Amino acid sequence: MLLQNIRDRSQGWFAWVLVFLIVAVFLFLGMGDLFRSGPNTTAATVNGHVVTRHEVETEYERLMRSQENPQNLNTQKIKKQALNALIQATILDQAAKQLGLSASVSQLREIIQGIPEFQEAGHFSRDLYLKTLSAAFYTEKTFEAELRRGLMMAQLQQSIIQSEFSLPSELSRLIALADQHRDLGYILLPLDSFKKRATVTPEEISAYYQSHAGVFKSKDAVKVQYVTLSLQDVISKVHFTDFDLQQHYEDHLESFSEPEKMHAAHLLIVVPQNADSEKLKQAEATLADIQNRLKAGESFDALARSFSNDKPTAEQGGDLHWFKRGDMTPEFEEAAFGLKKDGEVSLPVRTEYGFHLIKRIAYSPSKARPFQEVKSLVTTELQKEKAMEILLEEADQMAVLAFENPDSLEPIAEKLGLKILKTEWFDKNGTDDGLLSQLLFLKTAFSPEVITEKHNSDLLDFGGEKYVVLRLEAFQPSEPLKLHDVKDDIKNILIVEKAKKSAEETAAQLALAFSDTSGSAVARREKREWHFIKNASRQSLGEDDEIIRYGFSIPRPQEHEPSLGVLALNNGDLAVVQVLAVRDGDVASLSPEQQNLFRQGLAQSFGELGFSLYANHLFETAEIKEAQ
Repeated sequence: MLLQNIRDRSQGWFAWVLVFLIVAVFLFLGMGDLFRSGPNTTAATVNGHVVTRHEVETEYERLMRSQENPQNLNTQKIKKQALNALIQATILDQAAKQLGLSASVSQLREIIQGIPEFQEAGHFSRDLYLKTLSAAFYTEKTFEAELRRGLMMAQLQQSIIQSEFSLPSELSRLIALADQHRDLGYILLPLDSFKKRATVTPEEISAYYQSHAGVFKSKDAVKVQYVTLSLQDVISKVHFTDFDLQQHYEDHLESFSEPEKMHAAHLLIVVPQNADSEKLKQAEATLADIQNRLKAGESFDALARSFSNDKPTAEQGGDLHWFKRGDMTPEFEEAAFGLKKDGEVSLPVRTEYGFHLIKRIAYSPSKARPFQEVKSLVTTELQKEKAMEILLEEADQMAVLAFENPDSLEPIAEKLGLKILKTEWFDKNGTDDGLLSQLLFLKTAFSPEVITEKHNSDLLDFGGEKYVVLRLEAFQPSEPLKLHDVKDDIKNILIVEKAKKSAEETAAQLALAFSDTSGSAVARREKREWHFIKNASRQSLGEDDEIIRYGFSIPRPQEHEPSLGVLALNNGDLAVVQVLAVRDGDVASLSPEQQNLFRQGLAQSFGELGFSLYANHLFETAEIKEAQ
């Protein structure tokens, strides 16, 4: 849901870049070890830029988590894909920076504040934002750097796509195909009718079983014992007085206050960080001219609309609306909050985006909320704070006890007052519920430490608020299944195989009969129903959409030669499909608005192809060295 929202808020075709860069944050909860550097951290260098091993591990885990059955995948192949993805992203990032592309503060704020996962009661919550990032092992700075990188790469893609155009002849060919209509006919061969006539003997079942012995095997399965320690388990151990509440309120008064806020507008002159002296002089001259015009009485609003390179805010006279400390870059923030009166305009301020002139519109100082008003919030916060202290202390004890007593969970249960729980049998795919749906739990349950050595597992951390230690109770290795247990499955397999073969033979005979008579006549002769679809388009929807899509892949009919093909439908049925007539689309039949939409779509397609070729060229000419 989050990624779809980001796509919706992103501009057009570059949303995939943004999603690629942001998705890691919301998939890596509880994966803190992936962010720890160690010796020999370089995985590759790209034009001198280092891609680290923990970045590759992070991307690898994202790819693994996106798979339904990650245990069955080639991990080395996935790690290679992760490395290649990071190399390609780095190359595009470098290209964007070389062209002086940037992302404005307002663009970042608009995207971040519009993400529902950072909102409470429909409004952006800075506390929730920071908490979510922290849980994902991101800092505000690193997350926003990734987001800024995504926006820059998106601008690079858009700059190439938007430069393309289409010729009238190309538009005519496009519309002839895109707005083409066809008359189709088909005979349907339901697979079920052939399955009913298929017979399978015991000898065939036995022969199939013998020739596929490696297929019919059970999966490795385990039962495990485990103990869990969660925040809820220790809440009852928390005790404090009213004095503690008052003290916590006073010690964290800033948290229970309305923050200091500034309502400001800005005018941005974009200058790349690596700009040469000539570009700096041009920017300084522009700023000097704007400052002189402000002194002469021209309005900041009008000048921002005319000169600011931050287009989203320029249309509103540079208005940034209300913001708090921490919402903007440090240099911008220091200058904005340093303005002493409404209407005052700052001197030029240099940030990574360029030069800003900042106008103070209004200011609201910090205001402490009364204790009684926030008492319930203070209580909840203090309770969780003290509970987390107990939880972390007991989690440390849990880890030590698991290590010192590797052959039993009893010492942990007795010391911490926990119950030893047990699972039913499960395989490496787990289930859809609870711990058996967690990749970390499943990987640990089938690890050599647990299966072979029969030791307690290490302490498993599930998001910082739940900890688990498990051990093996029983292991059931994979073994061949007996014929008696799988004969019904084999029978069904053979019935389907025979039914498909018979249906394919019937379809081939019907198709051959089309050569000397019409499809409808063939259907009558074979006592089958003839289905007719008149004036189908590529956009047609309905129960025949599979057949219509296939019908547009068949060549147009030639004189005295039927145009037909056999389609295997998703449900297993076969259809003998014939193209009866083709009517090409005509530019003249479309309104100017419709023609323009087609023209834009064609240019978009050319642009995407151009961007793909450009990206491939960058990749082929980059200096890439992968570590061994």
